[in-house]
Amino acid sequence: HVTLIGEDLSHVKTQSLAFAKVMLFLVDGFDETNAYDRYRSMDLLRFELSLKGYMMRAVSQFMREWSRVSHEAISNGFNFRIMSNAIRKQYQSLPYIRGMELLLVTSSKTDVVELKSIGHAAMQYIQAMRKMTEELDFDCETCQYQKICNDASDMRVMREKLMKTREQ
Repeated sequence: HVTLIGEDLSHVKTQSLAFAKVMLFLVDGFDETNAYDRYRSMDLLRFELSLKGYMMRAVSQFMREWSRVSHEAISNGFNFRIMSNAIRKQYQSLPYIRGMELLLVTSSKTDVVELKSIGHAAMQYIQAMRKMTEELDFDCETCQYQKICNDASDMRVMREKLMKTREQ
């Protein structure tokens, strides 16, 4: 399902537009040993989107994507429905994706900025997983993500399984 809050591209009269894209997934088969790797696969998949007249550049650490749509593409009918269908098709090709909700927001810069706090909380969880998985750092006493792990029982389970794997 796709929800657009605000104007579609054909109705925009300015050169730039505040735009937020929120993707929610129904997934299957995630566990403590594969969650981060599957997240990374999903995250990198967005760079493979290839639509004529559309270009995207991302700065993940700032939760930002800059998108450009050519005037020619818009005059040829490019819109958020076309983009959304391509995104959905791309992600649903992964065997562990069972469903997807896509929320696109163009209503105002304020609305887009308000979504950032939700994204920030998710990024903290992802950074904690990255630290455990890539750095193999399990020193909870000095970790900047200690509160996140303490609040999320799944993170504690992941930490314990990764520690056991490291010991073997």
